[in-house]
Amino acid sequence: SICNLQDICSATGECVINFAPPGTVCGNPANTNCDRADSCDGTGTCSANISVVGTTCGDSDNTTCDGADSCNGAGMCLQNFASGGTSCGNTTNEDCNAPDSCSGTGTCLANLSAAGTSCGDATNDDCDTPDTCNAIGDCNDNFIAIGTACGDSTNDQCDLLDTCNGMGTCNDNFIPAGTACGDGTSGDCDLADSCNGAGDCADNFIAINTSCGDAVPSPCDAADTCDSTGTCLDNVFSNGTNCDDGNACTSVSSCLIGVCEATTVLACEALWCFDNGGFTTVPNVGTGSANYGAGLGALGSNVGNTLRPTGCPGGASNAMSATNWTQGSFASALSTSDCYVFEAATGLDPLVLSFDNQRGANGPTQWGVAVQTEPGAVLQTVTINQATGPAFASSPMRIVSLESLELDVQNAAVIHICGYGAISAGSDWRVDNVRIFSGGCSDGVENGNETDPDCGGPDCAPCT
Repeated sequence: SICNLQDICSATGECVINFAPPGTVCGNPANTNCDRADSCDGTGTCSANISVVGTTCGDSDNTTCDGADSCNGAGMCLQNFASGGTSCGNTTNEDCNAPDSCSGTGTCLANLSAAGTSCGDATNDDCDTPDTCNAIGDCNDNFIAIGTACGDSTNDQCDLLDTCNGMGTCNDNFIPAGTACGDGTSGDCDLADSCNGAGDCADNFIAINTSCGDAVPSPCDAADTCDSTGTCLDNVFSNGTNCDDGNACTSVSSCLIGVCEATTVLACEALWCFDNGGFTTVPNVGTGSANYGAGLGALGSNVGNTLRPTGCPGGASNAMSATNWTQGSFASALSTSDCYVFEAATGLDPLVLSFDNQRGANGPTQWGVAVQTEPGAVLQTVTINQATGPAFASSPMRIVSLESLELDVQNAAVIHICGYGAISAGSDWRVDNVRIFSGGCSDGVENGNETDPDCGGPDCAPCT
């Protein structure tokens, strides 16, 4: 062989073994990192010269999926790839990006989901389709482009067409509250229409019962009010509704097209306007005096023409005026004759008294009525409270039923209207438009506090 040559005889006649020198090429001539060329070892053997296990060879890169190459001790250079599925690289684990892993051939795989793979939010509506992977590890929202029509297709003054906002939401596109729309007319009960901020055009009707139009009530026409639908109601009472026309000479009145019309007229008697006298006794008020003053009819609507007796003049009418009324009681007023005195007509039974009055700021705080059925007879009294008020404050017409006194009037009755409880001496009090007439529970009509003609209420017998 190459390493064990033919023995030869020496010069001394001996047979000598003839081995090839060490390193003499023999066998496999291949020469790699793990398997060098075979050579003789000098003892007749051809050595393989294979590198020991782990000797570095080939690719020296050393990564998670591809370790440095090394000899296997059998002449082979191993690549040392990590097993397939071995964790490597990015450890993120989500819908579109699973943790990286080795391929088994030295590569670290990204493990990204294919484009279109479902992920994230599965909502599927006008402005947001289901999320999908984009093949580079991201989960796309897939929002519909901004301005794309969606939802409610209404398109009017207060609600524009709904559109996507580019973030997955369908916007209502309501017009801001207060923006003008619809009917621009504005009145007592209906303001100009405007958007309410929720897509509707609000009528803006004024709340029910709000005052509107003619705010001054009358016996047959309440103050106008809004009906909550934009209309100002006249609030006229139904025809035939009982009313008070303010005329003491009528006992029954009813409404007719908003006007209080008298239906039963009483025979009014004993009318005094103070233009033409008519009183029988000038009040005795101590050091003061009684005189004619300005008529009350000119001072206010509550004592105006509608309350003045028929035949009494207008603003030029005089009133009876007196000063120095007693600061004492009703009895004191009667004893000092601090009263206006009038004589009623013959045969009026029962009696009803009405008059207008004003008082000074320090005038009488109370007044009462006393009646004599004949001169010298005992006075029968009715006491009335008079509220305090500003100087010469006009009071509504006073209507006083004297029926409770059970008077027996044969010829004439003397009426005393007395002021008392004055705040200070020197104060004054005026009386005008005095009427004394028949009425009450025997006139055949329903009036006063009666619940039916001549019965019921606090003054008449119960109705049967």
